[in-house]
Amino acid sequence: MMMLARNFLLLSLLLIFVTPVVSSKSCPQYCAVCSVEKAICETDDTDPFPLNLDPKTKRLSITYISEKGFRLTVSMVNRYQLCYQQLQELSITGNVSSIEAKAFAKQDHLTILTIQQSLIERLHYNVFGNLSNLSNLRILKLNNNRFMRLLPANVFPSLSHLETLDISYNTFQMCNRNDSISSAFEDLRNLKRLNLAGLGDAKQCQDITSDFFKPIRQVMTLNVSASGFFYGDQSILKPLTHLDMLVLSNVFPYSQCPSKVGSLFGNLSKSVRVIVASRWFSSVPPTERLKITMRTLQPLHSLPKLRQLVFKYGNQPFGTTLIRGTFSALHHLQVLQIGYCGIAKIQDGAFDGLSLTSVLLSGNPIGLNQFWVQADRRPMTSVQEVILKQSYLDSIVSTYNASFIVQSFPNVKIISMAKNNLQAFPNFAACGYQLYNKVSLEINENFIGELPAEDMSGLCMAIPNFVKLDLSKNVIRKMEYLCPSLESLNSRDNRLSFHSKINFATIKKLSHLVYLNLQNNMLTTIPSDLFYGMPQLDTLILRYNRLHTLDSTQFSHNQRLYKLDLSENYFSSFNVSVLRNNTILEALKLHINRISIFSKEFVEYAKHPHL
Repeated sequence: MMMLARNFLLLSLLLIFVTPVVSSKSCPQYCAVCSVEKAICETDDTDPFPLNLDPKTKRLSITYISEKGFRLTVSMVNRYQLCYQQLQELSITGNVSSIEAKAFAKQDHLTILTIQQSLIERLHYNVFGNLSNLSNLRILKLNNNRFMRLLPANVFPSLSHLETLDISYNTFQMCNRNDSISSAFEDLRNLKRLNLAGLGDAKQCQDITSDFFKPIRQVMTLNVSASGFFYGDQSILKPLTHLDMLVLSNVFPYSQCPSKVGSLFGNLSKSVRVIVASRWFSSVPPTERLKITMRTLQPLHSLPKLRQLVFKYGNQPFGTTLIRGTFSALHHLQVLQIGYCGIAKIQDGAFDGLSLTSVLLSGNPIGLNQFWVQADRRPMTSVQEVILKQSYLDSIVSTYNASFIVQSFPNVKIISMAKNNLQAFPNFAACGYQLYNKVSLEINENFIGELPAEDMSGLCMAIPNFVKLDLSKNVIRKMEYLCPSLESLNSRDNRLSFHSKINFATIKKLSHLVYLNLQNNMLTTIPSDLFYGMPQLDTLILRYNRLHTLDSTQFSHNQRLYKLDLSENYFSSFNVSVLRNNTILEALKLHINRISIFSKEFVEYAKHPHL
């Protein structure tokens, strides 16, 4: 009976909450979504194109799930083109075994074409016709076709409007000769983004030279992660004079990296603004990893437009000091991320001359030492984000670091100390300084058990405009005080209950609260007036507790409430009068409770158009 009731509820909610799609045609059984905007289909039919969708469909995604491959023919493609003449995006994922010549020669309406995870071994040189009819194509993705070994020289004739090409993670034999794949780029005169990740290994790419990129010197974004491009000529990037963003990940053999990284950066175009170099040394012993020093990164000083620099070398800490002057010439650098590099100390002056907006130092053993080597510290007024996730912070060190953050980053807006070893709340008031911006603090996934009034009141004094606090996934049982300025509180996955009156009194005073998440705590009852003083509250999540009843006036003062989640509790019935004043409620979740049947009043309420 319970299962029947749940099924009835599910069907009712679907009928009530899901706005039907108006279409002149029916949705095929194997399509999960059918609308004018998009259709998403999954089939094992060797002719996978659905022919009874809305003729105005703009985006079509087909996933072919059969292990047996199918051949994509001209007649098959032309037939769907006649049905959907306004289609702009086509994505085919799955075991396409081959594509017939000129299969896409007449698809003049397409702007995005994706063929991925196929069994194709080679593309026919004329698979796209002469491409003069594909004048609107801007994005072409041919990635993750694990058997594709050959890209013919003239496979992209006259495709002068293409802006993005993704041929990553194929098995092209493309590094043995410069002209084997780069000649395919010759007509791509407006190409701006190129993804070559996962192409070529060391043996293939030893002889590759800078001629490789000459046909596409206008490219602005290049991804060569997990590739073998830099085993050969280190000047390979010189032709890319318009390069704006370079993504490097796992591209060097560790034995050559320290000697090669400098020459590689030294040959970058001066227009580069973003460098992402992550996990180069994930398998390198700590003693052999590259240390971040001014000498190592000296070639970066010739990149006057560099805005974002990301280094993520590995995840085994070994202890390093970021020395003075490392980034002194990068005057336009805004985002600096140095993750998992073993940095334990930072010398004063390491960031001199920078106008950083974000400092991300996650995964370094900063908590094992003082965050900053003692010296004359000057405030960095441009920094708005400080991230210290997984930084081995304990309670003593975190208080030192918290005080340092308040003193050194007076305009910071986001502070994260998530995923550390904190057992007590950091003291942000120790230095006597204040932050005046609206500030968000992430201190989730630690081991904090309580929020003492002394520590929290100090926090509120140091950050008078403290608006967002994430305390999720700690072990909090007791909250003595919270900042009245809070607009968002996430305390899910803790051990709170309202048997302790102090928790009730603390939360009740949050008159500016807009978002409150108390999911997965130890709540069995909720005081009837807990939410009375929260007129701005619009989202309340009480999921996965032990609640079995609500007072009839529980939400009477929360007229802005539009999302209420009461799922996974112990409710055996639900009194709709609880919601009589909540006229803008749009989402109500009650699934996985003990409700066997809903009252007529609730059924009528659920029909309201605002839900």
